[in-house]
Amino acid sequence: MKMIDELKTSNKMLMEEMKELKNSVLGTKDEKATFDMEAICAEVIDREKRSKNIIIYNVTENINMGSSQRLTEDKQQVIQILNQITEINPNELIISRIGNVQKNKNETSTSRNGGPPRERPIKVTFPNSEQALFILRNKRNKISNDIRIGSDKTRIQREYFKQLLTKQKAEEEKGNSNLIIKYIDGIPKLIDKPVKKSCNNQEN
Repeated sequence: MKMIDELKTSNKMLMEEMKELKNSVLGTKDEKATFDMEAICAEVIDREKRSKNIIIYNVTENINMGSSQRLTEDKQQVIQILNQITEINPNELIISRIGNVQKNKNETSTSRNGGPPRERPIKVTFPNSEQALFILRNKRNKISNDIRIGSDKTRIQREYFKQLLTKQKAEEEKGNSNLIIKYIDGIPKLIDKPVKKSCNNQEN
């Protein structure tokens, strides 16, 4: 029963995001663009595969080490980070960096915004999605401010979230800074900031 409920929720999230993307594409780029059942099935499979993963950002990488030494150090750092949230069995984890090594990053490479170079994110794969979800739900206030942990999003999820950021920025440029992105039933939404009740209102 639990699996059926989770499948229904996942399907609802997927259909809503696909609908938003479809409307965006049809309205701005290609009137003939279609999101058929094959694309939806591929997206479901991709999300299921990624559900066992988390992505950890800003973990220091020593590029002067050999690949096996870097992997060993990465695993030690990942275990140290995750153990702040819950006890982890190191033998169950699959760890890899995302992207190519930049040998001269400390000298010449910069991030996209022209700032200091960013560390390559680390993808951590668990034996099941439940463990990954537990980390994502319990990460807050348990790791340092420099480290960030997120889910392993598909291309469609990334594009959908990017659209929300674009809409939010457009509204801010119009003078409306009262919008935030909040997850509702697992789906990111652009909503008005909640109004804080004053003490006077509470007394009345």
